[in-house]
Amino acid sequence: KLDTQYVEIKGMRREPEYFSKGTHFYKLESFYGFFKRRILLPVAVDVDKGKVVMKNGVLEIRIPRRKDQVIEIPVD
Repeated sequence: KLDTQYVEIKGMRREPEYFSKGTHFYKLESFYGFFKRRILLPVAVDVDKGKVVMKNGVLEIRIPRRKDQVIEIPVD
């Protein structure tokens, strides 16, 4: 999900296959299940031009900065 203030990433990591095979571990540091991250963006962005690519397990999010719009107000 993209908006002008935050990028929110939601997903699910599946349980590894070796868990279901009855393998026993002394210590295991692994995360699986639902996750959600919300990242505050430092600048306003142009949501319509954003691109998201997943390649080799790496999620890349590119969102260009929004160009400030100049509004001219005539003075009499």
